[in-house]
Amino acid sequence: MMSSNIFFQPFVGKDYANGGIFGKRIMILGESHYCDEGCCDCGNLWNSVVFFNYLQVAMGGPREAGTSAQYRQAGDALFDVMDKYQPEYVIAWGKRLWSNMPGERWREGEDIVVDGYHVATGAYFLSNGRQVKVMAVNHPSVGYPWDYWNRVIQDLLLL
Repeated sequence: MMSSNIFFQPFVGKDYANGGIFGKRIMILGESHYCDEGCCDCGNLWNSVVFFNYLQVAMGGPREAGTSAQYRQAGDALFDVMDKYQPEYVIAWGKRLWSNMPGERWREGEDIVVDGYHVATGAYFLSNGRQVKVMAVNHPSVGYPWDYWNRVIQDLLLL
């Protein structure tokens, strides 16, 4: 049963539970919803992950940020979803989201270094004590060098 903290339910790929094409349970964490956009079926990738938008209110459009209170409230929903789906990894989309994620149940991790650039990592602890490794990538809407981030994500999956 989902918590009352969650207004927008996550998308759960049909192969998520067994790790899908990655062999690992991975959550993709977007920042917010836009009510005028639809959903697409992008095949094996989306069937292999849980996708969940952090903010539990709809934004008016792209690049709009939530309020401090909305980011704080969304932390409870994030923990509820992680506790239910037990991801091993979370890949957060965007630096603004990363800087507004909850500090509770958090432990800083070692940076991943690819091509001389440092990418912060850390871990959340679920209510059952399991650890979820977390990192942020640039938001895909702002120019996304796929080859670079693919190498960073591969390094994350080795942690």
